[in-house]
Amino acid sequence: MHILSNDQRQITLIYNGNHGLHRRVRALCTATKKALLTLDISQEKISQTLWAAIESSLPGDLNEVVDLYEIEGQPAANYSQHDLMKILEKNPDSLAFPLLFHQGECHIIKQEAEVLRFINVDSGGFEKTMHTEAPRIKSTTREESFTN
Repeated sequence: MHILSNDQRQITLIYNGNHGLHRRVRALCTATKKALLTLDISQEKISQTLWAAIESSLPGDLNEVVDLYEIEGQPAANYSQHDLMKILEKNPDSLAFPLLFHQGECHIIKQEAEVLRFINVDSGGFEKTMHTEAPRIKSTTREESFTN
C-alpha cells in the first residue's frame, strides 16, 4: 500500500519530531478513531521518489513548507523544486509545517486547530441543547440565590 493512501478512514501525517508544532499536531492526531500513519522525518528518511509524490499533491509550491532560514540563515530565491526536495531529504529540520494527507489531499497544517476538522473530535460528554431552551441554573452551594 502506498504511504499517501487516499482512504477516507486513514490519516497520514508527515512531521518532524524536533519541532514543537509538529509534536503538538501529532498528539492531536492520535485522538482520531481513523487509522493513523505517522512518519517522523527526523527519525526516518524519505526517498526522493516519495518527496516527488508529496510535492505533486501539495496545494501550493514546495517552497511554502521549506524553511530556508533553518539551513542558511536567510531565504534563497532561486531553488528549483528538485533542489528543495534534496534539501528536505538531507535536512529534515527544514520542514516548516507538518503535512497531513486525508482522502487523497495534502493539507499543510500551520496551526494545531486545523487538525480538528480531520480527526472527528467527540464532544467530551457534553450534551447538545437547543439555543431556545432556558439555561439550567440552580444553586450548588448554600446561601446563593439566582433570580430572574
